[in-house]
Amino acid sequence: MRLIYHDQQPDPEGVYKKLDKKGNFVSDSEMLKSAIFELLVGRSYSDYYDAISSEKKAEKEKVIAKSLLDEYESLASKMRGDSELKNKSFLQTELQQKEVQLEKLHEGRNSFKRNRGDSSQSSSEIDSTKSRIMDLELKNSDLGEKLVQLYDERYRLVSLKTETVREIGQIQKVIHTHDQLNLFSSDTCPYCLSKVNRVAGHCVCGASIEEEQYERFFYTSQEYNQILKSKLKSLKTMELALEGCNEDIDDIHKAKEASNLELPILRGKFQKLLSQIDQMIDLETINDIDDKILDIRQDIAELMQAIELESKLGKLQTAYDAKRKTHRKWELKRRELELKAQKDIETKVKSFSEIYNDLMVLTLANCRSARIDSDNYMPLINDGEYREASSLVPIRLMYYLSLMELSLAEDDVAFPKFLLVDTPETAGIELDNLKNCLSKFENLEESGKDYQVILATGLGKYPENLKANRVLFMPDKSHSLLKLRN
Repeated sequence: MRLIYHDQQPDPEGVYKKLDKKGNFVSDSEMLKSAIFELLVGRSYSDYYDAISSEKKAEKEKVIAKSLLDEYESLASKMRGDSELKNKSFLQTELQQKEVQLEKLHEGRNSFKRNRGDSSQSSSEIDSTKSRIMDLELKNSDLGEKLVQLYDERYRLVSLKTETVREIGQIQKVIHTHDQLNLFSSDTCPYCLSKVNRVAGHCVCGASIEEEQYERFFYTSQEYNQILKSKLKSLKTMELALEGCNEDIDDIHKAKEASNLELPILRGKFQKLLSQIDQMIDLETINDIDDKILDIRQDIAELMQAIELESKLGKLQTAYDAKRKTHRKWELKRRELELKAQKDIETKVKSFSEIYNDLMVLTLANCRSARIDSDNYMPLINDGEYREASSLVPIRLMYYLSLMELSLAEDDVAFPKFLLVDTPETAGIELDNLKNCLSKFENLEESGKDYQVILATGLGKYPENLKANRVLFMPDKSHSLLKLRN
């Protein structure tokens, strides 16, 4: 309505209707005013602004995906330590090689064990100690895998919590905006804002419609607050889950520390027991085999952990690549539409300026030329040098009339072919000049197309030729504002 409603102002300087409430700089900025003009006049700007919105959304999703990838890469780097960076394919090949080596070492050790004769008490203790060492190694491996899963779960919860906090902030803004600008409800006309006694199961316009489908487009502050409570409850649940995840991570770290303290003691005991064996066996070879078995088991555990990390990184990388491609697609689409929209708006500005120049030369005596600025679409009279206060009414009124004439002349202009003009005789314009300005509205009939102009003026402050268009005359007895009693 900013360029459809020519409102009454004591000082009509400026073209756009001002906001009823000034609470947001952006909502009354030059950028938004330019966007209003472009959407109402430009053919391609609606698609262009949709593309901007889609590009921004895709960019946000890409940034989130990249953030998750970077965080997980940082975690993988810390867990990898000084190990060489390898992808999943190379890690799986190396794992297969390690498993083959482990199998051969077990076969070799079993061969030595068969040649040792009867087991002694010392041999039993050696086997028990060795079994305990292996159990701890496997336990550490399992703890490492669980730790990776918990880190993955924690990052997922952190991401969900961040998104939920952002949604809560948006809902709170919606609640504030709804409370400030509660313009519409299911029983209010969206055009005149009057109360409508709407029949259940019917739209405001009278058409039949399912009540549930109708009502879902309207929300009250109470409904928004219910949505907000649900989001806050979800946030609390996420915080509890995150707290529990952190506790599990701490427990695993403590368990690994306990295992790492016990392992050196057991290895020392194992070496001591081996040194006490009196049988004629190749102790050095068995010790070497056991050491290699333990080392390879540790290598296998680390490789499995690295493969799991790389698998998750691969999924995150794939997700990021998909978001990056989507963002790039919308970026190219936005650029394409931007060029198309700019070319279209240049043509529209030229056509608008031609109409505006013709009207201003006929309604403002000192006007030699008139056009609109190609950057902010504001009027420029005599290239911006004309500053007389008496020109404010025709400058503003002819701007609105030019919009109407342009929409009637070109079918691809989105302007709705409707004007609401409230008392243009402000700023002390002379009556003859006012009538001259209003007479230009007669030219709209030449288009032969449907349009509507609702114009409110003072008594007799309009051309005689427009008298036939008068629909409401206040001094008439049937429309008196006051009725005196005898």
